[in-house]
Amino acid sequence: MNVRDHTTGSRGRIELRRAMRLVGLAAGMVGSATTPLTAQSVLIAPTAIVIDAQRPSTAITLVNTGTAPAEVSLSFSFGLPSTDSAGNMQITLDETPPDSLPSAVGFVHAYPSRLVLPAGARQVVRLVAAPQRKLEAREYWARLIVTSRQGRQMMVGTASDAPSEAQVALDLEVRSVLGVFYRPAGLSTALQMGIPTTRLANGQLETRVRLDRGGNAAFVGSVSAVLRDSLGREQSRKDVPLGVYYALEPLITLDLDSVPKGTYELELSARAERPDVPKGQLLPARVVSQRTRVIVP
Repeated sequence: MNVRDHTTGSRGRIELRRAMRLVGLAAGMVGSATTPLTAQSVLIAPTAIVIDAQRPSTAITLVNTGTAPAEVSLSFSFGLPSTDSAGNMQITLDETPPDSLPSAVGFVHAYPSRLVLPAGARQVVRLVAAPQRKLEAREYWARLIVTSRQGRQMMVGTASDAPSEAQVALDLEVRSVLGVFYRPAGLSTALQMGIPTTRLANGQLETRVRLDRGGNAAFVGSVSAVLRDSLGREQSRKDVPLGVYYALEPLITLDLDSVPKGTYELELSARAERPDVPKGQLLPARVVSQRTRVIVP
């Protein structure tokens, strides 16, 4: 799953402080553990962070690929992925979650938590989990927020020669939010899949399915939606990476542009597999699936 919060502020004769805010949500809320995450020109790897009781610390690497120094700060918050009434994925960050939720915010720390990263430099940051009490056998979660600020950039307009109208100095701030999983011993996960619902809209097949997590840890994997004809041939497919912490009911759409009229079978299956996360960081779970008939008029 990852959240990228790109915030642009500005100072100068034209004040545009916090003029733009873009929030990107990956469907699984767990990012790639092997592919660096770009925060402006600061790369972060890995982006799926797993800490367990046997190895209570791990490390991430920050790399400044830009041409100016970057001020970087690291902090922690709490947030769980959910789906709204339309099936869209969303996440809300909360620094003080209820005690009933298994938050790791209070006992996971970053060293250093603030630094200046010169252009072209890299820095290893160590994440340490230090619980102050014995924890229940369940997975604990946090979100690592990496905020990157770099030097002022000038935007030059052409409408006027007057500097006060033609130039804007921009200070760019980018936030990248990464999932953190703290795992004591004795964890397991599972998934229950409900009966899918379908409808045709705008040349697409829309399906929603209820996903409920079992066990005491998040289910991290992928849901595949495959439309097959009467001979079992695949006509359309969508693979959605996701993380089910408690329950989700995501919207999955399949393109029907090249699908002829007829009767088809839609299969939805969920596996604890993701091409962007090493198997060693995924808890095993039994494959679950559901099938339903679909008529394309």
